[in-house]
Amino acid sequence: MTSAPEAGTKDVAPGSTLSSALLVVLSALLIAALAFLYLKTEAIDLREKNEILTLLRELKEIDSKWDADVLRARAELTPEARAAVDRAQRAAQALDRLARAAGSADSGALEQGLPELRTAFAQKAELVEAFGRESAAARRALQAGLTMTAEAAAWAGDARRSDPKRKERAALAETAARELGASLLRYHHVPGDAQRRAVDSAAAEFVVAADVLPAVLGNVAGKIGVGLQTLYQHRPVEEGLYAKLAYLTAGPRVDTLTSALNREVEQTLAEKEQFRVYLVYYALALLVLIGYLGARLRASNIGLEQRVAERTGELSDALKHLKESEAQLVQAEKMASLGQMVAGVAHEINTPLAYVKNSLGTVKANLPQIESALGENEKLLALLTADNADEQQLNEQFARVAAEIEQIKGQKVLQGLSGLVSDGLHGIDQIGERLSLPAINALSNGVALGDHVAAILDDRKVA
Repeated sequence: MTSAPEAGTKDVAPGSTLSSALLVVLSALLIAALAFLYLKTEAIDLREKNEILTLLRELKEIDSKWDADVLRARAELTPEARAAVDRAQRAAQALDRLARAAGSADSGALEQGLPELRTAFAQKAELVEAFGRESAAARRALQAGLTMTAEAAAWAGDARRSDPKRKERAALAETAARELGASLLRYHHVPGDAQRRAVDSAAAEFVVAADVLPAVLGNVAGKIGVGLQTLYQHRPVEEGLYAKLAYLTAGPRVDTLTSALNREVEQTLAEKEQFRVYLVYYALALLVLIGYLGARLRASNIGLEQRVAERTGELSDALKHLKESEAQLVQAEKMASLGQMVAGVAHEINTPLAYVKNSLGTVKANLPQIESALGENEKLLALLTADNADEQQLNEQFARVAAEIEQIKGQKVLQGLSGLVSDGLHGIDQIGERLSLPAINALSNGVALGDHVAAILDDRKVA
């Protein structure tokens, strides 16, 4: 009795296999596209970007403090301890951290600009350190010269007041000492050749004026000459280093790299926003497709129910025809033959009905799973169209939709429904064939089956 359904199943197997394979491929492509869009819309890790920007701001601050140290050193007359070595170490540490951050940040601008930035800061650290040494030496020489000229002017003033004979010469020496101090200050601010000649001229006048004064002034004049040579040695070098520092581009490189990094972040955010728009449209299209498949499934279910109703009506007509044919059965037929015939008819009807019942029960069991998938997709669409959608909720809803689709695909629900419908239709055909058998229509002697059954019942009542 099961050979006919098996044969029908084998007939539809090749087409069903091809449809199943195409459905699997299409589902895989849809899931792959959904995963691709989801990955493209994932939020970027702004912590790494903020860390890089913080390091760049720290480097900018170090560069600004270096510039402030240099300007302060040029403006001050007394030598002071510089923090250039500590700042150079801080800059090196910041650059090392920046290099480690660049390894995981995947930033083309940072990878391209970091070597140049490291070179610029190394050059500036070297120049600032050299500038500090030359500036300190020049300031010491200047301070020593100013101290000695002030002392010489004081001694010449004392000599002018205490020795009337040398009053005029002492006054010249005092004036020359004060002029020498003023020339030293002018040379410090503008270390040019003209100012150097003015210093040399003032020093020569002081030496000539102090020649006839006490020996202490002569010793001071000699020390001033040595101090001037030291100042002439370090001050031009200091000025040259300052000119190099003024044209060094460490700070502008930091600004350029910061701007490039900000542009990269803005471009990445714009790209992810664009893919979010694509994801919304794709989700809408996917929802429409799922709705279409659900509608087709509902239509197939309704059609199946209609066909079952039609087959049931045909079965009722066949049973009615069978009852009418019973009147034509031979009254002499034995009760055993009647029992065998009725049992055979019942068996032939129950077996195809079992196909139909099992098929409809499986279809009904699979409908909630498809309705659940439709409901999860409707929730996903609601979240995507909402203005204040939470990203975590979106991720969870995406996961649920993907799980529902994967479950439908993994359990082969749709292709299973197709096979169940085919089995149900085949069972209904078998019922129709069994109910139209000539053996049920009439008995060989033409006596109606209904009359035969009535006669048997009457005999039993009499007995």
